[in-house]
Formats: sequence, C-alpha cells, structure tokens
Amino acid sequence: MRNTAVNPHLSFQGLHSRLVDVIRARVRNGELSERSFARSFGISQPHLHHVLKGIRLFSAEFADMAMVKLGITIWDLDQTGDDVFFSAVEPREISLSRPVPVLQARIGAGMPFSESVDGGEFYPFALSLLKEIQNPIAARLANDPQIAPQFQENDLVLLDQSVKCRTHIDPESNYVVSSEDGALVRYIRMGGRSLYLASDATLAEPKRWTRISGHRDILETVRARIVWIGREVALPPLARPH
Repeated sequence: MRNTAVNPHLSFQGLHSRLVDVIRARVRNGELSERSFARSFGISQPHLHHVLKGIRLFSAEFADMAMVKLGITIWDLDQTGDDVFFSAVEPREISLSRPVPVLQARIGAGMPFSESVDGGEFYPFALSLLKEIQNPIAARLANDPQIAPQFQENDLVLLDQSVKCRTHIDPESNYVVSSEDGALVRYIRMGGRSLYLASDATLAEPKRWTRISGHRDILETVRARIVWIGREVALPPLARPH
C-alpha cells in the first residue's frame, strides 16, 4: 500500500521549491506556457517568470490554487527523486512531438528579420503545444536590455506566423517585429493608422513607445507572435528530417 504520510519536517520553502520544479518541468516539456499559466491565475507573465527563476516566491494562497490546477498534492511534492514529477511530466501525450525548424538568424537589435532556416536545425515541441499554431517556427534571441529579464540572450522562442495572429493584435502578447532597429521582441499598441512598439520597460510610458508609420503593411512589420519561451531546452537538436 502506498504510504501517504507527509514528512513533518518539510518546510513551506521546500514545498514551494518542489512546486516550482513541477511547473518549470511542464513549461520545459511544452505541456503549458508561462503566458497561459499566468493568465489563468490573473498574474503577470514576468512575475511568474521571476518565480520560476527563483527571484520571487508564490504566496501560500497562490501555491494552493496552482496545486489544484496541476492536479498534485502535498504528498506528491513530499516525494524525493523522480517521483515528484510522476503527475507532472509523464502524460502520454507529452511524448508525442514534432520537429520545428529554427531560424538561422537570431532575433535582436541590428539583426534584420530573416525567414531562412538553411542551417537545418530543428527542435522537438509537444503536439499539445503546436495543435493551435499555424506555421510554427522557432528562433533564438540575441541580447536586448529592453526586454530583460523576461527574455534573455539565447532564449528559444516558439513563433506563430499565421496572418490571423499578426493582424489581430493581442495586447498581452509579445511579437517579433521588423523595424529600423532590427528584428525586435515587443508589445504592440495600435493608434490610428500607426503601430507603437513597447517593452516591459516602456509599457507604462506611452511617450517612450516607438512609432511605426501607418504607410507600411502590418504584415511587413508584425512577423510572428511569441507563444512559448524556453530558457533550458532539455532535448538536443534534431537532424533535418528526411
């Protein structure tokens, strides 16, 4: 019979650390995204990202809600070794993946956006993550202080290039945009016939937003919506599929 007794010496900090491990594992495996998880609880994606990086902590109330959503208990978090993830990273559907090409050029200031994937690099993403994405493609980010710490150099991002997501702007999403300064990761705000680009650093200060002329086709500026961010990709690159 399974022993369901919980270690009485396990602290809240210990449980919190293991809960964060479970959430981080699910994000890494593509079962959920930081954005969707944050939105479901009404918190900001940067706050969740800081928690997953160990910079901040969840409140006890939020931790309780997160455990209910993830379908795990204190007993699960109390286990040691791989058992802590038995309900987090082993769903059958996560094992089903699809290789997605990675853009040859990085996304960053001074780097024009390029759709070239001639490098032949692919990364596997869970089908559960890709099922609602048209034309998925992945890319790596270059250093950009304007979007740190939410995004950092070498992060891998999954992009949706569909016309719908590029013309129906979600104010809470980050987009890859082509500008005079290069391919940038920014929030988009609409104003008349113009687009305005903002980052976490400038979002609350409209005077600092970068204006993109309304004479340009929106599809020339908005190249993709970011739907997933990965800081530690666990799986190795795949060879080009034949």
